[in-house]
Parts: sequence; structure tokens; C-alpha cells
Amino acid sequence: MTYTAQSCREEAAINDKFGDPIMNDPDLLRAHADALEENARLTRECEFHAKQCARVDELRHRAEAELAETRRDLQFIERWANHHGQKPNITPREVLSMIQHYPPILEITRSYEDGKVPDTPNPWAELAKLRQMVAQQAEDEGLWFNAATAPEAYLQQELRKLHAAIEETK
Repeated sequence: MTYTAQSCREEAAINDKFGDPIMNDPDLLRAHADALEENARLTRECEFHAKQCARVDELRHRAEAELAETRRDLQFIERWANHHGQKPNITPREVLSMIQHYPPILEITRSYEDGKVPDTPNPWAELAKLRQMVAQQAEDEGLWFNAATAPEAYLQQELRKLHAAIEETK
């Protein structure tokens, strides 16, 4: 037979009025009901934290991928600038024709051909925003408490990894 918190409480109430307190102690039944309710609450909390951890993992992987892509783009532009920066008379059209094979630059040149000036993302500004968020989170005591449950510990562990990855880019 499966017991629920409600059925234990009902049984305890019946035993208070009519039952034999030695065979079915109402206090034990109430304690069992409390334990069942606490177990259900902890299960819900665990499921919530598991979803939060999955979300943190997803965000961390996305941020790491964007960071790697931005790093590759910046390295290409730096190599290109070092190689071609010594040429004295180079027009913007020649610049675009030289680097148009690079996919991020190709997208920009295509949008110029359409007559639209694209919003060019500034990776340094995005990185500065990430670092500012890391600094704010580092000061937030609500994120760095002593974890009482495994999901909370996992969430903090993954958050620390994300912070380390962002701070590593200085």
C-alpha cells in the first residue's frame, strides 16, 4: 500500500479518536506525513536546480563558442592588418577585395553591396560587458553560499568555470 501525507494525517486523526495508539501511533503517522511532504518538496527543488544547471551549461557552452569564434575573427584581422598594414596606398575597395574570402568579413561586404551599412559588433565591448557581469556576480553573496544540495554545488561549480573562462581572456 502506498501512503501519502494526506492519508497518514487522516489515519492519525482516526487513531486519535478511535484507534489504538500503541499499534498506530498518531504522532509517528504525522511525522511520516511530514517526512513525505519534505521529500516531495526536496524532489521538486532538485528538479528545479537540475533545470537551472542545464540552462547554465547551455549558456556557458554558447558563451565559449562565441568567445572562440570572436577570438578566431580577431586573430585573422590582426594577421591581416600586420601583413597588409605596411602597404602605403591601399583603398577601401582593395581592402575589401583582399579579405572577402573570410566569412565574417564576406557578410559585411555583401551587406554593403546591398546598400545597407551593418551594425558591426564590437567584440571588445561585448567582452567588457561579460567581465562586468562576472565582477557583479563575484560580489553577489547569494551565488557563493555554502551549497547544501548537490544541484546547488553543481550550479556553483559550473558558474565558477564560466567565470574562469571569461576572466582568462584578459
